[in-house]
Amino acid sequence: MANRKTDKNGYSLSYDRDKMPPGFDPEVWDLTLFFEQQAEHWGHSIVGRPIVYMELNNRINNSDIRHKFVDWHGMIREMIESFWSYELDPDKSYYAVNEFCRIDVFTQLSENIEADRERSKLLKEGKRDPESDREKKSPRRSEEDTRALEIINKQYTEEELAEKLREFRSRK
Repeated sequence: MANRKTDKNGYSLSYDRDKMPPGFDPEVWDLTLFFEQQAEHWGHSIVGRPIVYMELNNRINNSDIRHKFVDWHGMIREMIESFWSYELDPDKSYYAVNEFCRIDVFTQLSENIEADRERSKLLKEGKRDPESDREKKSPRRSEEDTRALEIINKQYTEEELAEKLREFRSRK
């Protein structure tokens, strides 16, 4: 007979700490495990996984990060790495997920990672600065308008002006 500790054949069941509970988002659960691993890497202990999951899931769902970035999962992983690389007060590290999920901290970390990604993209393309909006806009004048202004503003000699007047009179 099966119970909590054995299966129907009587074999002992082992508890898989990393197994995602039913009904959880797999991507957020992965971020939960990563958050905990980073804390351990930096020598901190944190609250239980369900609390970390709940806080991360809440912040992700209340922010526009899923819609703003195609690779939002990778972005948050980079944010977590960046967050844990800063020096934290060991007395406050237990509830570090609350600090990470604060709106201002979460937003600042995402903006920093986005800027880092943009810089590395520019480096790969060999550019120094992103194109300004002015450079991206199409010209205000059409080619015809530009040509007309060149004709109007050109410094003509007397002979050229006389020729232009003859052309103009002959059009009538």
